[in-house]
Amino acid sequence: MKVYIASPFFNEEQLERVQFIENTLKELDYDFFSPRLDTYVKPDSTHEERLKAFQDNLKGINDADFVLAVTDGKDVGTIFEAGYAYKRTPILYFAETLGDKPFNLMLAMSAKLGTCKSREELRYKLNEIKKFNLIEDYILNNEDKYQGEIEWA
Repeated sequence: MKVYIASPFFNEEQLERVQFIENTLKELDYDFFSPRLDTYVKPDSTHEERLKAFQDNLKGINDADFVLAVTDGKDVGTIFEAGYAYKRTPILYFAETLGDKPFNLMLAMSAKLGTCKSREELRYKLNEIKKFNLIEDYILNNEDKYQGEIEWA
């Protein structure tokens, strides 16, 4: 199964988190696309380099069996990737710093694969998904509705 990692990686905390995800996916024998590794562009890149990275990222989402989207930091690029993926690619959210705080309604309702709030929960969920040959089979056999409080006002 192939996973697209939608995650910010612009500071040490974000970088450590996405590296944890990449390493966990490797350990569990997932194939993955990580923009940090596969399409990274520097701030002074040319228009052509940026366009190629953008197109490659969209292709990575389209080719993935599911998207693992990190909501910590509310990165606009990550939220765009999740919105783009929603219609055709199931999403698993990782909200490590959410704790007991309310979650965004649109994200909660678009999470066909659920929302994990800890590294242990994420590892468990990835192990459970891995037991199925097709992501559609996992979705049919598991109800992953968000149970926490939703943001308002």
